[in-house]
Amino acid sequence: MCTSRSRDGNVPGNLVCYRGNVISQGTGGVEAFHQLDAIRKEIEKTLKEHPDDTDALTLHGEILLDSGKRAEAIDSFRRSYKLAQDPKTHELLRLALLEGLEQDFKTGRANVAEIERLTAKPEQKAKYLQLMAAGLQASGEWQAA
Repeated sequence: MCTSRSRDGNVPGNLVCYRGNVISQGTGGVEAFHQLDAIRKEIEKTLKEHPDDTDALTLHGEILLDSGKRAEAIDSFRRSYKLAQDPKTHELLRLALLEGLEQDFKTGRANVAEIERLTAKPEQKAKYLQLMAAGLQASGEWQAA
């Protein structure tokens, strides 16, 4: 699966598929993207052989999140983060939990303590408080909002 734009917004240049990756060479440089089916198979195999592989757990979580399976993605991110306090996984877990709070406040609210532990920077705290206020207001909890 290819998208029409790369991470920097440029249209991909010459495309080559090689060993489960799509390689794009354009005027801005070279970028590589995993082919979804190939990376799914690779992750499945890795997790079968090494269930505590944190990189595979994190990638698995990213695929689940992109597929709309947020609860399963959060579980995968949690497990990976518990095994290795990786900054990338920390951020993915925090963002997935915030997305849950925003999309389904009633369910996402159960993760408030975890979100607070994962939120350190002032701009992160502001986003979290904004989501909490909006969710509380929508729930009719005016005083708490």
